Amino acid sequence: MGIFGGNSGPSVSSEDKKNVFMKQIRQELAVAQAGELISKINESCFDKCVPQPGSSFSGNEKVSETDSALKCTRMLY
Repeated sequence: MGIFGGNSGPSVSSEDKKNVFMKQIRQELAVAQAGELISKINESCFDKCVPQPGSSFSGNEKVSETDSALKCTRMLY
């Protein structure tokens, strides 16, 4: 019997089913947390990092996106 009740392969124990389920939950939680962080960065940091959006960056805005995200993330937490 397969993990979700089908007859495909050897039987799977309750513990194995639980482990697969928990792994899926952890993955979904990680994706949700990453999405939340990206939203916070977009909402909170963009205005601080790029106060006057235009066709090009000013001197203060000329930092890498990674540096800006890291700096802003530190401000959020």
